[in-house]
Amino acid sequence: MARVEITTEGLDDALRVLDRLNLKANPGKRAAAKILISIANEIASNAQSKQILRGGGKGAPHPTKVTSRTGTLRRSIAVDRGELGSLIVSIGTDLVYGAVHEEGGRIKIPQTRVREHKRKSAFGKKFPAFTVPAHTRKAHTAKYPKRPFLRPARDAIIRNGTAERIVRRGIENLLA
Repeated sequence: MARVEITTEGLDDALRVLDRLNLKANPGKRAAAKILISIANEIASNAQSKQILRGGGKGAPHPTKVTSRTGTLRRSIAVDRGELGSLIVSIGTDLVYGAVHEEGGRIKIPQTRVREHKRKSAFGKKFPAFTVPAHTRKAHTAKYPKRPFLRPARDAIIRNGTAERIVRRGIENLLA
């Protein structure tokens, strides 16, 4: 399973400072969790819209980015809020090939039976369509290079300042 986790470092010190402030209500962990979830949603959105390229039809795959024809991988990216009270949020996909794309690796492809079907000629109108006879594709292993899409999304959100803006907005809302 491909996942990127967001955790908090030094949050205990920040929560103690918030406790010392004379706020109407003690927001503590709930506010921190909201901030983490907002950042996680931004990372998921970036992975879905910018890190996974649309298209990827016929031809060689993109050398460094994941391409998507159907959008299944893009739609499978989700934010997991973890246990109640936990300040760990993870973003990921439960698709096997999502992890293979993120980390690189191999997938075993089982033997499959292909029915007879018609195919258009690759040489244009000059050559007619033809019938492909029924056949069996042998089982094999496909090797995929690393094409991460979650870590670059996380890095982009940090690099462009979006994460910092979300944290600032969350703290301003606490103090307002």
